[in-house]
Amino acid sequence: MDNNVTKPIMFIDYDKISDVLLWLEKSKYQLKFTVGLKKKDNNGNVKSFHSEYSFYNSVLDKDSINIKREYKYFFSIEKLSGDLDDNIILKPNDMEILKIQIKDIMYPWFFGAKNVYGIDQNNNLCLKKPVKPFQFIISSISYISFEPIVYYYENSNDAKQGVRIEINKPQNSFEISIDTFLYMTAILLNTDMVNAAMNMLNYVKTKPYGVNCIELSQNDKYNKSNYGYGKGFFDK
Repeated sequence: MDNNVTKPIMFIDYDKISDVLLWLEKSKYQLKFTVGLKKKDNNGNVKSFHSEYSFYNSVLDKDSINIKREYKYFFSIEKLSGDLDDNIILKPNDMEILKIQIKDIMYPWFFGAKNVYGIDQNNNLCLKKPVKPFQFIISSISYISFEPIVYYYENSNDAKQGVRIEINKPQNSFEISIDTFLYMTAILLNTDMVNAAMNMLNYVKTKPYGVNCIELSQNDKYNKSNYGYGKGFFDK
């Protein structure tokens, strides 16, 4: 038997599926939606999201098979070629709180009578007064903060409303224009996470498998931070 023959890929071989929804800050950060397809049980065994149980159904008087699916899903903002500590995940329970605060705290920075922007004596866009950043705390080691800024386009004096985003530590921050901010918040506010996850599971189930498959090194830093979240990532 030829041991070098590649075994066919099955859909239950997949570990997770991720959609890149938006590139942020000059392609250094991504907003992603991920569905985890595997986990370890209490005995340390890896278990697929898809399980089938065969049994005799006395009601139907025939052999039957039941399907059970179990999976986790979340948004994430990830820094390319960064460490795990540079990323943040937003689970459904986080999103319920964050969506309220986007509407009640952040949108008023830009719209309505309480907007924080004005024009200075040189006819330039400015903040009327300093605004305290809004910090959304997820855990003792994980947070994301938002701060309104005057956003300047690269190699230009053109300015626009914008937001500085900080993830987990002050040195891990980036700036986006109001256009990108509204693009991001539109996704976060309007995505039905349950249906999005189910649609992605249907994609995983549908052939062909192994399309554009690239083998990544175990020592590849990009691989670890952007493809394999590592131990404990789902449990943060």
